[in-house]
Amino acid sequence: MRISIAYIVFIASLAILVGLSIIYTQRFRALIKYTDQVENTHKVIIELNTLMSYLKDAETGSRGFLLSGDSAYLGPYNLAMDSLRPSYKRIAALVPNDSPLQTRLQQLNILFNERLTMISHSMLLYNLDRDDFEAILLRGKKKMNECRELILEMNAYANFNLQASERNQNFYQVVTPGLFLILMGVTAIAFVISFYVILREYTGRLKYQKDLEQKIVALNQSYQELEQIAHISSHDLQEPLRKMAIFCERLMIKHSNTIDDDGKQLVSKIGNLSIRARDLVGTVSAYTSLITAKKEKSLVDINSIVDEVRTDFQTNLRAKQTTIQLESLPKIIGYDTQVKLLFSCLIENSIKYSQHGVPLQISISKSDIDREEFETIKSKTAHNGFVKILYRDNGIGFDNQFSEQIFSIFQRLHRDEEIEGKGVGLAIVKRVMSNHNGFVSAHGVPEHGSAFALYFPND
Repeated sequence: MRISIAYIVFIASLAILVGLSIIYTQRFRALIKYTDQVENTHKVIIELNTLMSYLKDAETGSRGFLLSGDSAYLGPYNLAMDSLRPSYKRIAALVPNDSPLQTRLQQLNILFNERLTMISHSMLLYNLDRDDFEAILLRGKKKMNECRELILEMNAYANFNLQASERNQNFYQVVTPGLFLILMGVTAIAFVISFYVILREYTGRLKYQKDLEQKIVALNQSYQELEQIAHISSHDLQEPLRKMAIFCERLMIKHSNTIDDDGKQLVSKIGNLSIRARDLVGTVSAYTSLITAKKEKSLVDINSIVDEVRTDFQTNLRAKQTTIQLESLPKIIGYDTQVKLLFSCLIENSIKYSQHGVPLQISISKSDIDREEFETIKSKTAHNGFVKILYRDNGIGFDNQFSEQIFSIFQRLHRDEEIEGKGVGLAIVKRVMSNHNGFVSAHGVPEHGSAFALYFPND
């Protein structure tokens, strides 16, 4: 199978473009990913600093109130207390679940709640025992330091991730546009190459089409010459052969007394050979007429065709004590005269190669096509559906190694002294099947008969 160069170039260009597009898409997604990470990390750092600021405001407000008793410190304290939890929730929403910051955030939540509890508790104990109050303040300061250290640690980790994300972002910001330019360049080159190859292919096809048209003209001329040869074979050549046979017969009648036995034998051979030559010319004419046949196809009833052929060979079939088992066969679209010629050749072949002293049995039936057989058929034709007609007899059969040779014109497996014949019958069968866009196969077993499978398209 010839693969077009344009097809190869197109597939190669498409593969390269798809590959580059995939790489570009991956790089572009990576750029978006790291850009989102940079933006998200910035937000986390800002919120951590904001949380730290709110915590300091709450600490400062509570300390100022506790130390001075001035209620003016309660304003910043209450504002910070109201803002702490929303700020923490924003951080929790920004930090991915699989990030190490989540663990630290959970620790911060515990410290954060403990510290807020201490601040609230210290505000309640303001007018109570000063020893307990101071102890709570010391514990609160310690807890505040722990919160501050954890937030600073989270800030450091976030800054480290920010630097890594920014490096990756910068890398893909440089690589992605370059890759896009490469993709566009390769696309342009592929387009130019494809255009050149397609133009070259198109020019070649135009030249091929022109050559093909010239060959078709030459082929039509050959067909016309073949028709002329067929006409000459069926008329001009047969007439001299017919006259040769007549003259030989007259010679034997008029001069039988003057011709010795050897002469009579020679004249008889000449007459017989002229008759045989005339039959061969007629057979060749019939075969060539199949090649040049231009009749329109029609619906053909195979059962009726076989009945007609059986009537034509009635005398010979009766002499062979023939039994024909004919099943109900489907109708096909084809040439009725050619189908009749096909079955005439098959039945004549069965009569000619029947076993001596054994009643001839012929079976014609519709047969199913198995899977393996269907695959073989598909490899030989473009059709998708077939009708299989199986023709079998119990004649002398043949060695299966000659199953292809027997369909060649003038090819015979027996000498004329053994069985008379022209070697054209099965060639006509093959030609008829070819005219129907079908094909024929043969299978033989010596002394057990032959089988011919006829495959007619039905799609």
